[in-house]
Amino acid sequence: MKGATIPVMKERTMFAQEFLKHRKKVASPTPTSDSSAIKICSFVPYSPDNKIVEYGPGTGAITKYLIDKLGGESQLVLIEENRRFCKLLEDKFGTDSRISIFNKPAENVKSILEKLAISEIDYIVSGIPFTFLSPEQIDVILQTSRDFLASDGQFIAYQIKDSIMTHLEKYFRNMESEKIHHSPLTIYRAWN
Repeated sequence: MKGATIPVMKERTMFAQEFLKHRKKVASPTPTSDSSAIKICSFVPYSPDNKIVEYGPGTGAITKYLIDKLGGESQLVLIEENRRFCKLLEDKFGTDSRISIFNKPAENVKSILEKLAISEIDYIVSGIPFTFLSPEQIDVILQTSRDFLASDGQFIAYQIKDSIMTHLEKYFRNMESEKIHHSPLTIYRAWN
């Protein structure tokens, strides 16, 4: 992994602080565990030209494993609303030319992808807490996600609550879910 190394305890402390300050924006008091991150990323194969978007990367727990899925022509777009997390992502991953980092809510994905001249995405990995979003926000995010996904692309969300299934059914024909062993998280995959 390129970029600065942030001490784990400092990162965990910052994550907990942001959770306490922004409980409706940060889904958990701790970052996703390495074992859960590896499981989530196992659904994204390596490709020399992968186009991946990550919603709500937080401190980069999933990001550091998504990087292994990138080839030289790949692009990884990180969309993080929290300013402190975004700064940390810049420090950790900002030197990798394949990675673009945006301090914006996920609802801005369309304008972000248009700015980057990306017309199609292979995988969208989402850690944002859909439970805390309004129905309108969810509709914008899922509609835009579906519109930008390649015909064989997938939307992958990891969530604590299962309320996302109802929303995914509105936009995708195929869905699967899998509980992560020894974790409160479930992985939801959707595609057309």
